[in-house]
Amino acid sequence: MELFGIRLPAEQLSRDIEQATSFWLTPTSLYTLVETYLAVLGEHEHSYILGDGPVKTLRLSQKMREQLLSDLRTLPRQISPVYREWERWLKGGNPHLAITFDQDAAAEHPKATFITPIHPLARQAAAAMAPGENVYTVLKTRSDEIEPGDYPFAIYQWQYHGIRDDVDIVPISTLPAPPATFIKLLNQATEGERDKGDLLTTDTVDRLEAQHYERWLVAREQHIDRMRSMVDYQHQSLETSHRARMALLEEQLQAANNEKIRRMRKAQIDNAIADYQRRLSELNDSTTRVDVRFQPIAYGVLCIEGK
Repeated sequence: MELFGIRLPAEQLSRDIEQATSFWLTPTSLYTLVETYLAVLGEHEHSYILGDGPVKTLRLSQKMREQLLSDLRTLPRQISPVYREWERWLKGGNPHLAITFDQDAAAEHPKATFITPIHPLARQAAAAMAPGENVYTVLKTRSDEIEPGDYPFAIYQWQYHGIRDDVDIVPISTLPAPPATFIKLLNQATEGERDKGDLLTTDTVDRLEAQHYERWLVAREQHIDRMRSMVDYQHQSLETSHRARMALLEEQLQAANNEKIRRMRKAQIDNAIADYQRRLSELNDSTTRVDVRFQPIAYGVLCIEGK
C-alpha cells in the first residue's frame, strides 16, 4: 500500500495480510474438492487419490481420463504449459500421475503436478461441483472451547468491483467466537443427522441475512473509500508520468534535424497523447464500477456437541 501511496491503519493492513490466504483455497480444501469431484464423476466410493504423504498418486482409468478431458473442454482454453501438460496426460496412456496440493512438496518434487486453485483440475472440479441453488445443511462437531448448542451460519460470495475485480467468500456465524474458530470447526465437522427444516427456520435465515447486511454495508463503504484513494493516486501517477514522457518527446523533437526523424517524433507524441487519454478514460470508468455485490451460497447450522 505504501508503494501505491495509500496510507492505511496498521490494524487494517494486518487484517488484510491475515486474510490473504483463504481457508477456502487451502491444500486441504482443494484436496477435498478434487476428491469429491472425482468420486461423483466415477460413481465409486473408493478414492482416486492414493497416498498419505504430501506427494500423492492420481490413478484414473482411461474412461475416467476421457470424462475429465470432456469436462476440461467445457472451460475456456488456456495457453499455458500447465494446461497443455494436463491435457497431454489426459490424452495419454499412463493411468498414474504424481500430484501434490502442498507448496513445499511441489518445490522439493518438481516432477509432481502441483494442484493450485487455478490448475485445470481444480477449475474443472469447481465448475462441476458448483451448486445450481443455495445449499442448506446441518453439520456436527465436538469442541471443548464452545458451549454445546446449535449455531446457525451463512456463507456469502462477495464480488469486489473497481480498479481490479476480486472475489471473497464470507462466513456469517452466530458462534460466540472469532471467525477463525468457526472456520476451524467447520473444517472438522461432519454431516449431522438432525432435520434441517427444524433448525433452519425462516426467522433464523432472516436473522443471518440481517447480520450479513450490516457487515456488508461496512465492507462496501471501506471498499469505496479504498478505491477512491487508489484512483486519486493513480491519477497523480498518470499525470506525472505523462508530463515526463511528453517533455522528453518534445525535447527529442526539437533536437531532430532530419525530417524523417521529426515525423517519427511527432507520431510518438500523438501515440503518447492517445495512450494517456485511453488510460485516463479507463481510470475514470473504473470509478463508476466501484461496488461490492453479494450472493448467498449456503445456509446451515453447526451443532456443537460436548466432549
